[in-house]
Amino acid sequence: DFKLTRNIGAVEFPNVGGRQGFTQLRYLIDRTDDRSVPRQGYRVESSFRYFDANPLASGGFPVAELQTSFFHRLNPPSSIFLTASGGTPFSYQDVGVPPFSLGGPLRLSAYGTNTFLTNQYFLFQAGYIRRLRELTPLLGRNLYLVTNYEIGKAYFGSYASNLPMDINAGILIQTFLGPVVFGGAVGDTGHSKFYFKIGRYF
Repeated sequence: DFKLTRNIGAVEFPNVGGRQGFTQLRYLIDRTDDRSVPRQGYRVESSFRYFDANPLASGGFPVAELQTSFFHRLNPPSSIFLTASGGTPFSYQDVGVPPFSLGGPLRLSAYGTNTFLTNQYFLFQAGYIRRLRELTPLLGRNLYLVTNYEIGKAYFGSYASNLPMDINAGILIQTFLGPVVFGGAVGDTGHSKFYFKIGRYF
Protein backbone atom coordinates (compact mmCIF):
# COMPACT_ATOMS: atom_id res chain seq x y z
CA ASP A 1 0.00 0.00 0.00
CA PHE A 2 1.84 3.06 -1.29
CA LYS A 3 1.08 6.68 -0.36
CA LEU A 4 2.68 9.88 -1.62
CA THR A 5 2.04 13.19 0.18
CA ARG A 6 3.59 16.56 -0.66
CA ASN A 7 5.07 18.48 2.28
CA ILE A 8 6.69 21.47 0.54
CA GLY A 9 7.33 22.70 -2.98
CA ALA A 10 5.26 23.10 -6.13
CA VAL A 11 2.37 20.78 -6.92
CA GLU A 12 4.10 18.41 -9.33
CA PHE A 13 1.98 15.38 -8.41
CA PRO A 14 -1.26 15.12 -6.41
CA ASN A 15 -1.42 13.34 -3.07
CA VAL A 16 -2.06 9.75 -4.12
CA GLY A 17 -2.28 6.27 -2.66
CA GLY A 18 -2.95 2.72 -3.74
CA ARG A 19 -1.39 -0.61 -4.46
CA GLN A 20 2.16 -0.78 -5.76
CA GLY A 21 3.44 -4.18 -6.82
CA PHE A 22 6.48 -5.32 -8.78
CA THR A 23 8.67 -8.34 -9.43
CA GLN A 24 12.41 -7.65 -9.28
CA LEU A 25 15.52 -9.33 -10.65
CA ARG A 26 18.74 -7.99 -9.09
CA TYR A 27 22.37 -8.72 -9.94
CA LEU A 28 25.32 -7.49 -7.89
CA ILE A 29 29.08 -7.77 -8.38
CA ASP A 30 31.09 -6.48 -5.41
CA ARG A 31 34.87 -6.53 -5.66
CA THR A 32 35.57 -3.83 -3.08
CA ASP A 33 37.84 -4.27 -0.06
CA ASP A 34 35.34 -3.09 2.58
CA ARG A 35 31.55 -3.19 2.73
CA SER A 36 31.04 0.04 4.68
CA VAL A 37 33.91 2.25 3.42
CA PRO A 38 35.42 0.86 0.19
CA ARG A 39 38.95 2.07 -0.59
CA GLN A 40 39.86 -0.16 -3.54
CA GLY A 41 37.93 -2.14 -6.15
CA TYR A 42 34.63 -1.83 -7.97
CA ARG A 43 30.94 -2.57 -7.55
CA VAL A 44 28.25 -3.05 -10.23
CA GLU A 45 24.63 -3.24 -9.16
CA SER A 46 21.80 -3.72 -11.66
CA SER A 47 18.09 -4.36 -11.28
CA PHE A 48 15.13 -5.02 -13.54
CA ARG A 49 11.61 -4.54 -12.17
CA TYR A 50 8.22 -5.16 -13.73
CA PHE A 51 5.44 -3.15 -12.11
CA ASP A 52 2.06 -4.85 -12.29
CA ALA A 53 0.48 -1.99 -10.29
CA ASN A 54 1.44 1.60 -9.46
CA PRO A 55 -0.73 4.55 -8.35
CA LEU A 56 -1.89 6.68 -11.33
CA ALA A 57 -0.53 4.16 -13.88
CA SER A 58 -2.96 2.70 -16.41
CA GLY A 59 -1.12 -0.63 -16.74
CA GLY A 60 2.07 -2.58 -16.19
CA PHE A 61 5.54 -1.40 -17.25
CA PRO A 62 9.24 -2.40 -16.90
CA VAL A 63 11.99 -0.40 -15.20
CA ALA A 64 15.78 -0.90 -15.30
CA GLU A 65 18.45 0.69 -13.07
CA LEU A 66 22.25 0.45 -13.08
CA GLN A 67 24.88 1.77 -10.66
CA THR A 68 28.64 1.38 -11.05
CA SER A 69 31.29 2.47 -8.52
CA PHE A 70 35.08 2.49 -8.79
CA PHE A 71 37.48 3.03 -5.85
CA HIS A 72 41.23 3.55 -6.13
CA ARG A 73 43.69 3.84 -3.25
CA LEU A 74 46.22 6.64 -3.78
CA ASN A 75 48.22 5.90 -0.60
CA PRO A 76 47.46 4.29 2.79
CA PRO A 77 45.19 7.09 4.08
CA SER A 78 43.72 8.39 0.80
CA SER A 79 41.43 7.09 -1.95
CA ILE A 80 39.35 8.48 -4.77
CA PHE A 81 36.07 7.18 -6.16
CA LEU A 82 33.81 7.59 -9.20
CA THR A 83 30.19 6.48 -9.46
CA ALA A 84 27.67 6.55 -12.28
CA SER A 85 24.04 5.52 -12.04
CA GLY A 86 20.90 5.80 -14.09
CA GLY A 87 17.42 4.41 -14.51
CA THR A 88 14.75 4.26 -17.22
CA PRO A 89 11.27 2.85 -17.95
CA PHE A 90 12.39 2.43 -21.59
CA SER A 91 9.71 3.83 -23.90
CA TYR A 92 6.88 3.67 -21.36
CA GLN A 93 5.54 7.10 -20.37
CA ASP A 94 2.34 6.31 -18.46
CA VAL A 95 4.01 4.99 -15.30
CA GLY A 96 1.99 6.94 -12.72
CA VAL A 97 3.98 7.84 -9.60
CA PRO A 98 7.62 8.14 -10.80
CA PRO A 99 9.71 5.05 -9.97
CA PHE A 100 12.95 7.01 -9.27
CA SER A 101 13.98 9.89 -7.06
CA LEU A 102 17.03 12.08 -6.50
CA GLY A 103 17.80 14.09 -3.39
CA GLY A 104 19.27 13.14 -0.02
CA PRO A 105 22.72 11.96 1.13
CA LEU A 106 24.88 10.88 -1.82
CA ARG A 107 21.89 11.30 -4.16
CA LEU A 108 22.37 15.11 -4.61
CA SER A 109 22.99 15.83 -0.94
CA ALA A 110 22.16 19.56 -1.05
CA TYR A 111 18.54 18.72 -1.87
CA GLY A 112 15.90 17.13 0.34
CA THR A 113 14.90 13.48 -0.02
CA ASN A 114 12.61 12.91 -3.02
CA THR A 115 13.08 16.46 -4.33
CA PHE A 116 13.33 15.10 -7.87
CA LEU A 117 10.66 12.47 -8.52
CA THR A 118 11.30 11.29 -12.04
CA ASN A 119 10.69 8.59 -14.65
CA GLN A 120 14.30 8.65 -15.84
CA TYR A 121 17.58 9.95 -14.44
CA PHE A 122 21.35 9.87 -14.42
CA LEU A 123 23.77 10.76 -11.62
CA PHE A 124 27.57 11.14 -11.64
CA GLN A 125 29.80 11.54 -8.59
CA ALA A 126 33.53 12.02 -8.08
CA GLY A 127 35.00 12.06 -4.61
CA TYR A 128 37.88 11.72 -2.17
CA ILE A 129 38.15 9.60 1.00
CA ARG A 130 40.80 10.16 3.66
CA ARG A 131 41.24 8.19 6.85
CA LEU A 132 41.85 10.72 9.63
CA ARG A 133 42.58 8.35 12.47
CA GLU A 134 42.04 4.87 13.89
CA LEU A 135 39.56 4.73 16.74
CA THR A 136 39.40 2.73 19.94
CA PRO A 137 37.31 -0.47 19.83
CA LEU A 138 34.68 1.21 22.02
CA LEU A 139 34.07 4.03 19.50
CA GLY A 140 34.56 2.12 16.24
CA ARG A 141 37.19 1.25 13.66
CA ASN A 142 38.16 4.40 11.76
CA LEU A 143 37.32 8.07 11.29
CA TYR A 144 37.13 9.35 7.68
CA LEU A 145 36.71 12.59 5.79
CA VAL A 146 34.59 12.13 2.64
CA THR A 147 34.16 14.85 0.00
CA ASN A 148 32.58 14.65 -3.42
CA TYR A 149 31.07 16.51 -6.35
CA GLU A 150 27.67 15.41 -7.69
CA ILE A 151 25.79 16.24 -10.87
CA GLY A 152 22.59 14.70 -12.12
CA LYS A 153 19.60 15.01 -14.40
CA ALA A 154 15.93 14.23 -13.77
CA TYR A 155 13.73 13.92 -16.84
CA PHE A 156 10.01 14.48 -17.43
CA GLY A 157 9.42 17.12 -14.79
CA SER A 158 9.58 20.84 -14.07
CA TYR A 159 12.38 21.50 -11.57
CA ALA A 160 14.25 24.49 -10.15
CA SER A 161 17.48 23.28 -11.77
CA ASN A 162 17.83 21.63 -15.15
CA LEU A 163 21.16 20.05 -14.19
CA PRO A 164 21.33 19.96 -10.36
CA MET A 165 24.78 19.71 -8.79
CA ASP A 166 26.47 20.16 -5.42
CA ILE A 167 29.66 19.85 -3.39
CA ASN A 168 29.40 17.57 -0.38
CA ALA A 169 31.60 16.94 2.67
CA GLY A 170 31.13 14.76 5.72
CA ILE A 171 32.76 12.99 8.64
CA LEU A 172 32.19 9.22 8.58
CA ILE A 173 32.67 6.98 11.62
CA GLN A 174 32.85 3.20 11.23
CA THR A 175 30.96 1.78 14.23
CA PHE A 176 29.64 -1.65 15.19
CA LEU A 177 26.20 -0.38 14.09
CA GLY A 178 27.54 0.52 10.65
CA PRO A 179 28.69 3.84 9.16
CA VAL A 180 27.57 7.02 10.94
CA VAL A 181 27.88 10.21 8.90
CA PHE A 182 27.63 13.91 9.78
CA GLY A 183 27.73 16.00 6.62
CA GLY A 184 26.69 19.04 4.67
CA ALA A 185 26.36 20.09 1.05
CA VAL A 186 25.99 23.29 -0.97
CA GLY A 187 24.38 23.16 -4.39
CA ASP A 188 23.19 25.28 -7.25
CA THR A 189 20.10 27.54 -7.08
CA GLY A 190 20.88 28.28 -3.42
CA HIS A 191 20.17 24.79 -2.06
CA SER A 192 22.09 23.57 1.00
CA LYS A 193 21.66 20.86 3.63
CA PHE A 194 23.17 19.51 6.83
CA TYR A 195 22.41 15.84 7.41
CA PHE A 196 22.95 12.89 9.72
CA LYS A 197 22.86 9.33 8.45
CA ILE A 198 23.24 5.85 9.95
CA GLY A 199 23.73 2.86 7.64
CA ARG A 200 25.09 2.29 4.16
CA TYR A 201 26.63 5.42 2.66
CA PHE A 202 28.37 4.18 -0.51
